[in-house]
Amino acid sequence: MQLIAVVVLLLLQSLVASAQDRFQSPQGDSIGDESLNRLEALSHEGVPILGQKFWDDDHGAAYQCGGSTGISWARLGDWTPDVRINTDDGWGGCLQSFALLDPSNSLSNLKLTIDFSAAPDSDAGQCGEAGEREIIKTATQPAWSRPYRIDTDSRKGGCRWTMSMSGRSDIEVRVKFFPDDQGVGQCGENQTRGPYTPNRPEYLIAKAGEPLTLDLDTDGRWGGCVFSLQLVKTSPN
Repeated sequence: MQLIAVVVLLLLQSLVASAQDRFQSPQGDSIGDESLNRLEALSHEGVPILGQKFWDDDHGAAYQCGGSTGISWARLGDWTPDVRINTDDGWGGCLQSFALLDPSNSLSNLKLTIDFSAAPDSDAGQCGEAGEREIIKTATQPAWSRPYRIDTDSRKGGCRWTMSMSGRSDIEVRVKFFPDDQGVGQCGENQTRGPYTPNRPEYLIAKAGEPLTLDLDTDGRWGGCVFSLQLVKTSPN
């Protein structure tokens, strides 16, 4: 009986490990079959592709990092799938990283950067891996930007996220960022249209010379902040 129990345990461990590998490792290094197949299909189209990784760094933090977790891809003109940021005083936090594929070099000279830091008069421990990072543009293999860690909670203040762009006047990044419950104040002042913010704009824009800043201060209040991006070419280059 003991031998049977050991065999069953080993089989269960193997199945769990396989399921974890199919999606992503804690560092987001593994691309699941579905994500890989989508990336290959989009790459054949020759259009730019924006990649996003969003994951929790502690098993107890999974409820804090919702929506489209793992790796997702969106071609030029498409929105990335929504992610939901709802960190609080629970264990762990959310990590986020981006990559940009440009197989035909149609985005030459474009530079995208994200600066992630503590908002003014805030506890900086809520905003891990602070600083500026570039979303590196590559032809086929993604080069993921240095991830930042969101762990806003009941400590003072929150985190500030700023997208900047240079090198192209015909490209912009559009952002949707809105609260999904009554805790509207958790998502700063720069919000887009959502169920609790019906009078806000449909999206916000970052373009060359005009960076976009968002503030995030989720905690124990109801709801979280929904976030997605769209890379758009506004006119012929």
